[in-house]
Amino acid sequence: MSFFLVDADSEFTLELTLSPETAVDLRRQIEKLQSGADGSSLSRRLAMELSRLVPEMLDWDVKRPTKAQIAYARSICYRLKIALPEEALESRHTMHIFIASRGKSGG
Repeated sequence: MSFFLVDADSEFTLELTLSPETAVDLRRQIEKLQSGADGSSLSRRLAMELSRLVPEMLDWDVKRPTKAQIAYARSICYRLKIALPEEALESRHTMHIFIASRGKSGG
């Protein structure tokens, strides 16, 4: 049995290769749910774990900017009297580009 992570909004599916032991354990949990057990508790626990793990698993450029990047960017914005672009707060890569383009040259 294969396991998949599905994003319905983007219609993207990612196949997950679980260890044999984990796959067996998850299948047992699924069988319990299929026999009528309430899945809301498992859903909440899984969502909490993914919310904790996903930020750590992302590629560096997709991760949110570090606190240090944000602080430095805000100091640049203060010095140049400009607003910090919202896009810069979305990823480390975009923040890096903002800082590199404004940090040293001053403009």
